Amino acid sequence: MKEGKQKAAKKPSEGRNNGRQEDRLLSLNTFPKKHTCHCEECKARRRNLIKYLCHSEALAEESHKINFNEITTSHSANAPRNDMDNNKAHPLPHGGGKNCLASSLAIREGANSKGFTLAEVLITLGIIGVVAAMTMPVLINKYQEQVTVNKVKKFYSMINQALLMSIKDNGYVDEWQYSNVTEFADYLKPYLKIIKDCGTEPKSGCISEDVYKGIKGNDYYAYDLDENGIYYKIALADGSTFWLKNDNADNTCNHGGGGWTDGVCMGLWYDTNGKQGPNTYGKDLFKFHIMKSSVLPWNLNNIPSWAEQEGWVAAAHILKDGNMDYLHK
Repeated sequence: MKEGKQKAAKKPSEGRNNGRQEDRLLSLNTFPKKHTCHCEECKARRRNLIKYLCHSEALAEESHKINFNEITTSHSANAPRNDMDNNKAHPLPHGGGKNCLASSLAIREGANSKGFTLAEVLITLGIIGVVAAMTMPVLINKYQEQVTVNKVKKFYSMINQALLMSIKDNGYVDEWQYSNVTEFADYLKPYLKIIKDCGTEPKSGCISEDVYKGIKGNDYYAYDLDENGIYYKIALADGSTFWLKNDNADNTCNHGGGGWTDGVCMGLWYDTNGKQGPNTYGKDLFKFHIMKSSVLPWNLNNIPSWAEQEGWVAAAHILKDGNMDYLHK
C-alpha cells in the first residue's frame, strides 16, 4: 500500500516537472530577445545548452519520466567544460524535439546575424555615386530640353492668337498700313502681355548684347547692338523675349523667306530665356515668320543644309516632333 501511495504521489510531481519543462522552453525561446551573446565562447555554450535541452525534451516525450530540472542542474554542474567549448552536439532521437530544434535554429540565426561592414557601405555608396554621375547629366539635359519645348509651343500658340485677334480688328496682315517695323509692332502689342517694350534702340536691355551663334558655333549677329533701327524688341511677362525685323523694302508680304516662296511679311526671333545664355539657334533662340494670316516656322520641305545644321529650323522640328532630338544627331 505504501509503495502504491508513493507511486501515486509521484504523479503530481511528474506533472509539475513537465510544466516546469514547458516553462523553461518558453523562457528559452524568449531569452535571446532580452540578452545577446557577444563572445564566441558564450555563443558556443548557448548552442550546446540548446542542443542538450532539445535532447532532454525528446527523451521526455518518449518516456515521460525525465525530470527536466534535475537534468539541467546536473548538466550545468557536472558537464565537462571542454564538451561545451568544443561545440559537441548531443544526438536527437528520430522525430523528437522538433519545436525546440526550431527554436534553437532561430536563436542561432539571431545570435550570428551581423550588419554591414564599413567597407561594404562605402563600396555601395561608391557604386551609387558612379551611377548617379552617369545618369544625372542626361536626366537634367532631358528636363531642360522639355522645358524649352514647352516654351516654344506656348509662344507659338500665343503669338498666333495675338495675330488672329489683330486680324479680326485690322484685317489680314497684307492689309496693314506700316512703313517700318515700329508701326508693324503697333498692330500686335495690344494683344500681348508685355512686361517691357524696348523698341529699336540699341542696348535696350530686353535681349542679350552678345553675338548669337549657331549650333555649330558660327557667329551670326548681336541683335541688341544694331544701330539701324531695324529690330523691334519686346520682353514678355514669362521672361522670354522676341524681336521683329522687316526684310521687305516695299513693306509688303509678296516675298519669300525661311523656305517659303511667298507670303512672308516679317521675320520674328524668339528667345526662350531673355538675356540668359546660351544664346544659340536651336537651343534657346528660334526663328519664325509672320505670314499673311498666321505665324509659321521654317518650311521643312525646303531647307538649305546650312539652316538645318545651324539650328535655324529648330522651331519646325519642335512643333513637328515635340522634342529636341536634332541636337543629338
